[in-house]
Amino acid sequence: MSANSQTSKEDLWRLEDEATFLRRSLEDARLEFEAGDLEEKDYELLVNRDKERLEEVESALIRLRESLAQMSDDEKIKHDSEKKSPKHSRKWMVLLGVISLIGALVIFLFARSSTRLPGESGSGSLELSTQQQITRELGQAQTLVSANQPLKALRLYDMVLNKDPKNVIALTEWGWLEWQAAKQIRNATEEAQGDAAVSEATQLDPKFALAQFYLGQIMWSAKDTSGALTHYQAFLNDKPTATLLAGAGATVREAFESAGKAVPPGLGT
Repeated sequence: MSANSQTSKEDLWRLEDEATFLRRSLEDARLEFEAGDLEEKDYELLVNRDKERLEEVESALIRLRESLAQMSDDEKIKHDSEKKSPKHSRKWMVLLGVISLIGALVIFLFARSSTRLPGESGSGSLELSTQQQITRELGQAQTLVSANQPLKALRLYDMVLNKDPKNVIALTEWGWLEWQAAKQIRNATEEAQGDAAVSEATQLDPKFALAQFYLGQIMWSAKDTSGALTHYQAFLNDKPTATLLAGAGATVREAFESAGKAVPPGLGT
């Protein structure tokens, strides 16, 4: 599989997971409004914010699926061959770790960048509401992750968390990127901060599958087998998208097998 194809597939499961999160957010807002727990102005703000982002995500998904459908037959054959060959098996941790540019991340851990970000005007974005800024920054951050620019992505997730410390998507992605960077340079303090961010995301929204998977990865790396399996199981219980499950399923299955536990249904053999 080419690097471009792999990146596109990673983008696909991330976008599908975000779309699922946004649909659930819209449904939760509706239920809270109908129960009288949410004022009309707040309800409208939440709905407008999430619908706007959902439309952007769904449009991006359509374009991405069309792009993937145009892969050459030779590349598809090569992909199928690699998938079947044991010597080409890859740990999900390694696959995701490719997005980390270690040199830049070392700099990030000691000094945050002040470079202007894509789409950011010279005078800032004061004309946007806080929620609009968050929506835009999350989209920009995902674009930067896909472009292998985790340093700038981390800065954007920082910006989101400064505005909304309990934003589940930002906590999840910031924590995962921070943990990976810190682990590479053996910075225990920063590593713990990344771990804590992902853990907080799972507590704020236990049904956000991506956060459960990341926390399982972190615990597995720390040789906390019991904790890792608990979060891998939570990941499966949260009904991840087919694309996300296709990417993470092998890792989860191998973890259960290595621990001598029964492999959960739906993970194949």
